[in-house]
Amino acid sequence: MTMEDELHSSALVFGATNVSPCDDTAIITKDVMNKEPNGGHDQIRSDRSKRLALVAVCLGIIALLLLSTIVHLLLHIRDDMLERRVEDLERRVEDLKRERDALNWTLNVITGMDNFEVNKYCPQKRCEPCRKNWVMFGSSCYLFSHQWKSWSESQGFCRDSQAQLVIIETQEEQEFVANNTQTYSTDRGYWMGLSLKTDRWTWVDGSKLVTTYWEDDSPTSGAVCALSLKRVDRLASWRSARCYINNRWICESQALMKTV
Repeated sequence: MTMEDELHSSALVFGATNVSPCDDTAIITKDVMNKEPNGGHDQIRSDRSKRLALVAVCLGIIALLLLSTIVHLLLHIRDDMLERRVEDLERRVEDLKRERDALNWTLNVITGMDNFEVNKYCPQKRCEPCRKNWVMFGSSCYLFSHQWKSWSESQGFCRDSQAQLVIIETQEEQEFVANNTQTYSTDRGYWMGLSLKTDRWTWVDGSKLVTTYWEDDSPTSGAVCALSLKRVDRLASWRSARCYINNRWICESQALMKTV
C-alpha cells in the first residue's frame, strides 16, 4: 500500500468517529464517559450504605434510651409499690396493736367486775362502752343521779353498780363534770368521791388531792365531804358539806371499750 493509500484509510477511520487522532481532550472525555457510570453508581451505593449505617446506629441508640427509660420506670414503679405495700403493712400492724390493746382493756374491765351484767352492757347482743343513762368521757363512764342520798349512801350505790364516786384527775374532766351538773336546789350539788380523813382530803381510791377547784380558798370548817355545784366558773365549783346531808351524786366506772 502506498503512503497516499494509508493516509486516505486513516482519514476514513477518523472521519467515521469525527475524532482527530491528536485531540487529547476527546480521548480523555471518551475515557471518562466509559468509566463514570460505574464509578457514580458505586459512590451512590457507598453513600447509601453509610446513611443506612448511621440510621441503624441512631435507631440503636434510641432503642437503648427507650429500654433504659422503661427499665427505670419499672424499677420506680416497683419501688413505689413496695413502699406502699410496706406502709400498708405498717398501718395494718398498728391497727392490730390498737385492736389488741382494746381487747385487753375490755378483758381487764370484765375480769375486774364481781358480776358482768351482759344485758346492760350488750343489749340486743351489741356491746356498748357504757350502760344506758351513763355518759362516756375519755375512758370512763359517768352516771349523774337524779336521786338524793348521803355521801356514804351514794358511795354504796356506786359500788353496787360496780363503780365509785367520781374522782376528778384533770382539768378536762373537771370541765366535763361541771358541764353535766344541774342546779336542782339552792346550794345543793353532786357528791364526789372526795372526803376529809385525818385532816387530809383524800379520794375514795386512797389517792391524795393534788389539784383543787374550790369555789373559795377555805372549805367550811367541820364539813368532811365534797360537792360539785353548778357554777358559771367551771374551775371553781367545789364546796364542802356535811356528809350526812342528802344530795345527788356522780358515779364513775371504766368504759367497757376504750376509744382511740
